[in-house]
Amino acid sequence: MTYRFSLTFLRQSLQHAIKPFEIQATSLSSKEIDAPKRASFDFNSMFNAIGKVLAQENEQLIRKLFIVNAYHTWERAVCKAFSIAAPTEKDPQGFKKIEKAALRLDFVLHPDLTHVAYLTNILKHGRTKQAHQLYKEWPTLFTFPNSQQINIEEIECLGWTASVRLDAMWIDKIFNILEQSGPPMFEEARRDCSGYEYPP
Repeated sequence: MTYRFSLTFLRQSLQHAIKPFEIQATSLSSKEIDAPKRASFDFNSMFNAIGKVLAQENEQLIRKLFIVNAYHTWERAVCKAFSIAAPTEKDPQGFKKIEKAALRLDFVLHPDLTHVAYLTNILKHGRTKQAHQLYKEWPTLFTFPNSQQINIEEIECLGWTASVRLDAMWIDKIFNILEQSGPPMFEEARRDCSGYEYPP
């Protein structure tokens, strides 16, 4: 199926894209990284430490870009299927409407798909009213302290996009959610939203 092939391709492409940064970020020993904290250190150690931090940040940036792309793959799959199944209706826009369209098309949606939609908005727009809700649901995704220590009034001042830390576990979890929210098998999807069966 095209949808799952696209997600598999994105997973594999992400691994290839971040590999150089993972190698760079882990190539220095902790002794070298801690060098700037010592009273005497050379500039080479300091630049190596800076290089490691930059490699880690670039790796995070690439992971975030791929997650946004993966979520948009789900959105595009729903919208394309809906435009075929209900050609007289307006294409859905926004997560809630796209979710409703997916359910009409018999997509079986993962219960955490809403969280992935929230995460995508946070990565794209930074400050969002959905950020605090996602932080309560997935606190370990962020570098902030416990969510109970954050006041609602502070949300607009927080750098939500920068605070998201996508490790391998989170990448796998998010891709699994999207893979389990794909379209039904082709034969099951041959009817339109009104129940009409297309001829073979």
